Amino acid sequence: MALNCVLLKKEDLSPVELPQENFLIHVKRASFSLESGNGYPGTSESYKCSDGAAYLSNKRLLFIDNKQAASLGPDSYGRLDVKLYSFSVPLNFLSEIKYAQPIFGTNYLSATAEPVPQGGIKNEGKLRLYFKEAGGFELYNILIKLKQRIYETGDFTPHEEPLPSYSPAQSRPNNPNPTTNLNLNQTSRDANANDPGLPPPYSPSQKM
Repeated sequence: MALNCVLLKKEDLSPVELPQENFLIHVKRASFSLESGNGYPGTSESYKCSDGAAYLSNKRLLFIDNKQAASLGPDSYGRLDVKLYSFSVPLNFLSEIKYAQPIFGTNYLSATAEPVPQGGIKNEGKLRLYFKEAGGFELYNILIKLKQRIYETGDFTPHEEPLPSYSPAQSRPNNPNPTTNLNLNQTSRDANANDPGLPPPYSPSQKM
């Protein structure tokens, strides 16, 4: 997991895709909390945001602070003077993923997230995403399918591997091919054929 390491697009402040990455679902109204460390003074960190958006791709789970993103724009990447504008975690750095639907309160996804080198967080943390609109349970189901695919194919990112660097954006068609590259050793078409239940990639122009 990492803080403030998500590059944002200038036109709509959505995340810039990594190479071979497709965003599958976007929940516009969500809140976020992360508790990291063992609870002792000087060893614990706490991060919270009550107004943000959650994104899930075939590579990462992301949370973007709406207020900070609107204020800082695409220049927010790598800022050290902001405690939290974004959170990101590679899918294979997530474990103990659960979805809670309390009788009183907001539905939320919880998970344990491991830190990545140079990610700004030293210890593993307890992550929660609270969903203020429909889409949370769908995001959870897609995440579980992605995790299962990772275990089946052995497509793991080593824990020692640093955060992937962003490369200049390549030209993308206005209507991208609605396929999801879940297995990087196969074509996107093969991946969807193996699991037709997976959704097409999320597009910002797509109504949720």
